Amino acid sequence: MVTKKPYPDRDKKSGSADKSMSSTAMTFTFTSESVRQYITRLVREEIRKARGGGSVKSRLRTAARVLGLTVDRVRHYHYDDVRRIEAHEAFQIIDAHQRAEIGRRTMLLRAAERELERQRREVAAEAPKGLAWMVPGSLHPMDDPAAESPRDDAIEEDDFT
Repeated sequence: MVTKKPYPDRDKKSGSADKSMSSTAMTFTFTSESVRQYITRLVREEIRKARGGGSVKSRLRTAARVLGLTVDRVRHYHYDDVRRIEAHEAFQIIDAHQRAEIGRRTMLLRAAERELERQRREVAAEAPKGLAWMVPGSLHPMDDPAAESPRDDAIEEDDFT
């Protein structure tokens, strides 16, 4: 089966002159094609990571909301139908992608902290009562008003007679 590209003239170098940007430290040179590939990769990554559900349409909607683009524009990126990317759109996509990535990492960190706290509480609950002094301060039974008093498990004098 032969597939036809929607824009056969895209591979030609016409109109995709090298762009260069220089600073005091170094000079960057890039083509519009390399920028298009990079931005398309970022948009597709956002579509892939979208929490909109299982359908493509819902993931496209979610990615569009995250990136601040229209659903139609995100659909063009998804199906590789983008002809031209304006500079302001590229910077907007890069910025939104970075914010979304920070948000995802923050959520993972919070979930890991909650799991760690749950495991600490589980260990503290399973620890023998005589070892309660070894439990960290934030988990010590005295910090929890609902917990029994540590004096309740103190050694009685009758235990030695």
